[in-house]
Amino acid sequence: MIPNQADLFGYAFAPSGANSYCISAVSTGTGTDTQIVYSKQYLFNNRGTADVFFAFGTASVPVVIPTSGTPANGICLPPGTQTFTLPLGTTHVGIISASGTQTVYLTPGEGE
Repeated sequence: MIPNQADLFGYAFAPSGANSYCISAVSTGTGTDTQIVYSKQYLFNNRGTADVFFAFGTASVPVVIPTSGTPANGICLPPGTQTFTLPLGTTHVGIISASGTQTVYLTPGEGE
């Protein structure tokens, strides 16, 4: 018996509605904070030329770039890459750039 492809690999990511966000991640202060609509997960796509770091929360989310000896909450997303994630209960995403202003798209949906 040949298994169903969905059983092997999960379900392909499917955007939910037209709710895409374009965030300009800046490299100063505590980053850019954005309130988001609930979704089971988000596709994060870094279209910029530098690393961006993002963190999640239920209110305004400051995010800083970790340095040697100074760890910080946040996930690194290298330029030209994408990932799926969203912790339960998240209502805000904070994003900061390692250099300059970068464009990051957040697309709500479901799947892998």
